[in-house]
Amino acid sequence: MNKKLTDNEVFGYRDRKLFEEKYIFEGMTLNKLAEYFSCDWSCVEDWRIKHGFPKHSDREGIISIYGEDIFTYIKRVKSETYSESNKGRNIGRTLEEIYGSKEKALAVIEKRRASSIGIKRSADFKTNLSKLRKGSCNPNYKGGFYSLEHKEIERNLISSYIAAAFNKISVIDRDFTCETCGKKSLKEMCGHHKLSFSTIFGEICNYATRRNCLNTEFILKEIYQFHLEYKDKIYKCLCLECHKKIHSKEGKQVIKQEILELIHLLDKYKPKIKGDKI
Repeated sequence: MNKKLTDNEVFGYRDRKLFEEKYIFEGMTLNKLAEYFSCDWSCVEDWRIKHGFPKHSDREGIISIYGEDIFTYIKRVKSETYSESNKGRNIGRTLEEIYGSKEKALAVIEKRRASSIGIKRSADFKTNLSKLRKGSCNPNYKGGFYSLEHKEIERNLISSYIAAAFNKISVIDRDFTCETCGKKSLKEMCGHHKLSFSTIFGEICNYATRRNCLNTEFILKEIYQFHLEYKDKIYKCLCLECHKKIHSKEGKQVIKQEILELIHLLDKYKPKIKGDKI
């Protein structure tokens, strides 16, 4: 004969003592609790509020009731849980791929942005964050050649004059048609540097340095002449989707191959004899 279950056994989240044991003393996340109690996450969150338990992130609230040891334990459990569950899950994936739709991805971005408004960060926090994003740790790192010995060159100005102009020219020359998927659009096409602008900029800066004429005007004119001469070879017209794909982690190998195939165009800027002096 089956035993008749009590309310607390059927709706375990109503039992304050059980809820406290799992949520506070075992450090279960709300998602884990929802799974444990076989209910929706929002239901567990409602009963957390009804029971009066502070959030795991409420350091002062937990310490004032349960002590610092409990807070430290919860923090460690959550850290281990998230590290294990997120290991390799989202590597190389965009937010749109993770959440299944562009609208949800944008909502997550907006929520993250809103959550940081008004929060004051300590000087140590800012310093550590800065260190984590410097140099080769930064996803936009290109080798550092224009941030060190070439830092006096106005690279952004040169890019706005040259790259922006020839990007548009390459799109017009190719009749607004993506060279990868064949899509045609006046609004969704963009020029793609097969020989990256950073590679061109770096070689020409080194060339100018050897001739003691390293300045923004000289670099701008040299890069302009190079683009004028080789624009049909170094540019490709792509739609936004194909351009995004080629600059993703999966497309890095394609970019490397493109550079290897075209790097010979920069041979005239490389030293031909030791010292390359004239």
